Amino acid sequence: LTDVRPLEDARAEDPNLEELRERVERLEEATDIDPH
Repeated sequence: LTDVRPLEDARAEDPNLEELRERVERLEEATDIDPH
């Protein structure tokens, strides 16, 4: 994953995606991924 903003935009359509976004953020922190 390189950009989680599409998931943030989709929260209005599917609230479950907010949980997915949080998991993505935790995964990035755990693996030291820098999308920039």
